[in-house]
Amino acid sequence: TATMIPKLKQLGYKSIYYAGEDKNTNKDFSSPKYAFERDEGALNLSRNYILLYPSKVLSSVFIELGLALEKRKRIVLFIKNEEDLPFLARELDAVNNYDVQIVKYENDEALFHRIETEHKDLFKQA
Repeated sequence: TATMIPKLKQLGYKSIYYAGEDKNTNKDFSSPKYAFERDEGALNLSRNYILLYPSKVLSSVFIELGLALEKRKRIVLFIKNEEDLPFLARELDAVNNYDVQIVKYENDEALFHRIETEHKDLFKQA
């Protein structure tokens, strides 16, 4: 995710929130309560929720995904394999009344190329 931020800024996206942007180790992260409050506040101000999920890992990003769904945000999930997603997230792009796009990619180069060429459609500017 950290490698995507400079690419998005080059495309003109100025306001990007990534909780781990200035963190070097897990010890640099704040308490779970503070992190949740900060993430929820940022999500309230966000137009899009982007999840870069290259492999199956235990992560709180799915708490954030649930919040983004509840808040009816535009959601883009970048994944390599849908089987890595939790069962209920695998076909979110087919669920009515939610604005979710699931984008499969093979490697970082292909992902960055797709973002460069399709970012206006991927991250709708409503």
